[in-house]
Amino acid sequence: MSIGDSSLHPVCVLGGGRFGHVYLCKSILNGVLEYVCVKRIQVRQPKLEIKMMDEIYIISQLKHPNIVRFIRAFVFESSINIVL
Repeated sequence: MSIGDSSLHPVCVLGGGRFGHVYLCKSILNGVLEYVCVKRIQVRQPKLEIKMMDEIYIISQLKHPNIVRFIRAFVFESSINIVL
């Protein structure tokens, strides 16, 4: 399965719900292996996409040791992918 980024390699599905799934992925950037989670949300309605952009912005601004770190977000095959 392709997540939409050649540096992300899915390992397993951690969970899922009505709007999408969360995948555990291996991330290889600059020769460094790191495990990340990718929250993949299927976008079927334009209003949902606007809400997701708000969520992405809020998550990207949070910096705290008890909050999952936002890495980046990208769109692939009508889904919004949030790398955490």
